Amino acid sequence: MPKAATAGQGRIRGSERSNTSRSGGRANLSVMDPETTTSLCTPWTHARQQRAVAVLAGIDADACAPERLLAWNDVATHAADGRSVVYWMARAQRGSHNLALDCAVAAARALDLPLVVVFRRFAGPAGTELRHVEFMLRALPETFDDCIARGAHVLFVEQDGVPIVELLARDGALRPALVITDDDVMAGARRGREHVANSISAPLISVDADVVVPGACFPRQEYAARTLRPRLHRVLAQFDGELGHGLDGPTAPAHPVPAAALQLAGVHLAPAIPALDDLLAHARAAGTPDGASLLTSAPSGTRAARARLEAFVNEELHGYAARRNRPELDGTSHISPFVHFGQVAPHEVLATVRAAEAPAVDIDTFVEEFVVRRELAYNFVRWNPHAHELEGAPEWARRSLATHAADPREWLWNEDDLAAGTTHDPLWNAAQHQMVETGSMHGYLRMYWAKKLLEWRPDAAGAFELALRFNDRWSLDGRDPNGVTGVAWAIGGVHDRPWHEREIFGQVRFMSLASTGRKFDSKAYIARWNGANGAAVPGRGISLF
Repeated sequence: MPKAATAGQGRIRGSERSNTSRSGGRANLSVMDPETTTSLCTPWTHARQQRAVAVLAGIDADACAPERLLAWNDVATHAADGRSVVYWMARAQRGSHNLALDCAVAAARALDLPLVVVFRRFAGPAGTELRHVEFMLRALPETFDDCIARGAHVLFVEQDGVPIVELLARDGALRPALVITDDDVMAGARRGREHVANSISAPLISVDADVVVPGACFPRQEYAARTLRPRLHRVLAQFDGELGHGLDGPTAPAHPVPAAALQLAGVHLAPAIPALDDLLAHARAAGTPDGASLLTSAPSGTRAARARLEAFVNEELHGYAARRNRPELDGTSHISPFVHFGQVAPHEVLATVRAAEAPAVDIDTFVEEFVVRRELAYNFVRWNPHAHELEGAPEWARRSLATHAADPREWLWNEDDLAAGTTHDPLWNAAQHQMVETGSMHGYLRMYWAKKLLEWRPDAAGAFELALRFNDRWSLDGRDPNGVTGVAWAIGGVHDRPWHEREIFGQVRFMSLASTGRKFDSKAYIARWNGANGAAVPGRGISLF
């Protein structure tokens, strides 16, 4: 791994943090308008940000840029009679280069309390399949070992174990002085954090560790990449050095874990957690869908993520700009499942790619895709309360789709045939097969794939719902802002502009089989993923709902 991937391991706080900026400047805490709010359950406001900063700075535990912090309740200071500091790990499932963990370690050291990392299995967001659960669970022992190396006690709580609120209550087993969690812009995660925050008496502070530039720097929904890009690049140098600590970073005090917590139902002290097969059986029994085959050979975990990243920069980054939109060449980084589950920090990915010996055009193209486009997706889901449905699309797109809602459709495919990839379109079938078989679909074809659902389903809202459900069901990186925004772009015109009006699509951009297939070796791609199963019998899809 290039040395730059481990740069910036020292604690970033106060005057030290300003030294991480290549421009020598600090990001301004007031980048968020004091009056900014949203209709979401816990609004991002300047006051909440200031409260979080005050709580951590008050104990010298502000181990990241202030723009990353958010208070989820109104508790203004840590609980003086607390018995632990808790890091409620959810999205950032890693023990190194984790800014949320760094803040928790700093708080435990400042208060001289044990640090307890709590990971509780939930049912997961809509679309969660056993495929996703297996990929996640397989990496947890490594993550827990890395957290233990930072001096933490790690509690794994089973899906039907003690509720997180009971663990974190004032009279609960952990009685935390302070609770740190990682940020998550997805709506279900927000609701969960709000519920916990309103149910405990200790401060709950989230750390925005899932993006390179904190989302608070962009206090409203951006119109398109062209509006976000200059704003992001103006502040990128102020945040891209925040890798946080590796395993050699400061450790939490060596105090015992509160013994009462180990007596609670479904609580296990790592590394003594249940075997993977037992956890999967438990998930099945609890109702986790098992319709997508497990991908047990897919590497998972932080070390696997770094191995994939190293292979990409050493063997595949050169020529990335030319190959990335060639699905038959498989020229993408394949890092997204690791990033989705928080097994590797986006800062580490960016630093590693930038340190590579590759042409500037390839590095710049990766930065555009991984930072600008990815963080544009987070911006959309963060600020649009209807991001997960057609209602979140721009007014021009919804109006034109409504105008063409009654347009006749040549093909109407039912859900079963779509899931099986047996339509009349061999390219669409191949893309569907790739996603079902591997948990991944090439990004260029995801656009085409979703747009065809708009063309082949009875209405745009239903097409949006089905595209998101299919993506979430089979893609390892599904249930993610990138997937939501990809569907919203393809079907709802989000981050796009009005195009020439046509049937069904209205002014939403159209992609045809002929034009899409000419931009790469579609025959090779179709042969790889369709084999002998090309197009279905013409007419099979008509009127089958």
